[in-house]
Amino acid sequence: MSPSYFEVELEQDAYGSAILPLPDELCHDMALQPNERFDVEVEDGTIIFKRLEAGYDIDQ
Repeated sequence: MSPSYFEVELEQDAYGSAILPLPDELCHDMALQPNERFDVEVEDGTIIFKRLEAGYDIDQ
């Protein structure tokens, strides 16, 4: 079974950009570092973040 984390709340910075803060436990468990990049998909109301591996190019 996958670990479960507490709810997160969508926040907004001073410029109006949306921020989705991740729990420290999640960042630790996944060894996330600042500036990591993710591919984001939405499926039936579910947001899916897929960590991009080193060397992966994003089409802009």
